[in-house]
Amino acid sequence: MSVLAEKIKNWLGQLKMKITGAGAPGEDEYDIRLRKHRRTMYIRTILICTAGILLFFVIRYMVIHHSYSSYEVIESEEQMDTISTYSYVNGNVLRYSSDGASLLKKDMQEIWSYAFNMTQPVVDVCGDTILIYDKRGTLIHICDSKGAIGSFNANMPILTARVSKNGTVAAILDMQDESEIQYYNAQGQVIAAVNVSARETGSPAALAISEDGKYMAVSYVTVSGGAVGTKLVFYDFRDSTSDEHVLATWELAGTIVPVLRYFSGSSLMAVRDNGFTVYRGDQDPKPVKSVDFADEIESCFYDDKYIGFIFSSEDPEHRYRMEIYTSGGAFVSKSYVDIIYDRIHMYNNEILLVNGSEVAVYTTRGVCRFAGSLDEGIIYDMLKLGRNKYFVITDMNALMMRFA
Repeated sequence: MSVLAEKIKNWLGQLKMKITGAGAPGEDEYDIRLRKHRRTMYIRTILICTAGILLFFVIRYMVIHHSYSSYEVIESEEQMDTISTYSYVNGNVLRYSSDGASLLKKDMQEIWSYAFNMTQPVVDVCGDTILIYDKRGTLIHICDSKGAIGSFNANMPILTARVSKNGTVAAILDMQDESEIQYYNAQGQVIAAVNVSARETGSPAALAISEDGKYMAVSYVTVSGGAVGTKLVFYDFRDSTSDEHVLATWELAGTIVPVLRYFSGSSLMAVRDNGFTVYRGDQDPKPVKSVDFADEIESCFYDDKYIGFIFSSEDPEHRYRMEIYTSGGAFVSKSYVDIIYDRIHMYNNEILLVNGSEVAVYTTRGVCRFAGSLDEGIIYDMLKLGRNKYFVITDMNALMMRFA
């Protein structure tokens, strides 16, 4: 016991010296001052690190919850027509109509422009690569930030098409009783083709292609015994010389899949009319996450990282409920929206809602940055181009705005 008591006494003495900075018996003045200095620096370092961490979280909170109360117009260009449509392209703005397309910088200076003649132009964007095709027509244009990459005609009317970052295009062509999926390179050469029988497979409803152009998924609406369902087919185009491109087929009874979206790699999100399912797998895609919704989906929107859904609100004080999920299906946030919107977009972690007189800006975390009117005329659309910079199209002007 005496040995244990002696150890405890020594330990308490050492602890007292660390706290008070007092010296041990026989210790000279220099050693005592050095110990006090080290103790002071240790405490100061802890305080500085703690203050830095607290400051980081305070600034992060302020950035996340920052809202706008005003705006200013920093660039303005008179609208030359009221039929053009605008799309966000990796920090730039694509303006297109049935007569042609042009790509604009953030300062609204033109990067390139060229003319074409389409009845119903439709755009798909993947990174810097732009696909413009004539729905129910045959003309296909492929561009990037420098200009045109390729232009060609399909041999049958185009139902829908998607583009990858490298410029390859997957298109579903209408062949009356049948459909054909054609896979082109940017110059219009057919890399692969798949014939689809409407009687055996169903009618195509949605198409998606991976960013690297290796994988494709198509949802087909099926009818069996009066019941509507979906056949989800995954295709592999890594080997263009092979005649067999089907990777997997999944039957989804009692639901349709109107939206398909590839995110990273071979990860696909299939949006059903009653929820969504995430599929993964290079060789054998399988469902890894499924979320069911009790309410009807009003709108679906997405960017490169997130996907969002609008529902009618269960709260009588609000018009809509908005839910945001990651590309992997994890829940992010729920918020309420009151604007009656005509258009909705998601860019760079923000959701933009627009009607003829009002706009609303929400973050993916559900924070409302701005909701109100813009005194600039009738609002057609709004795109985000920077941290607080937005491109707004009205009946009179195309405007670059800075919100504060």
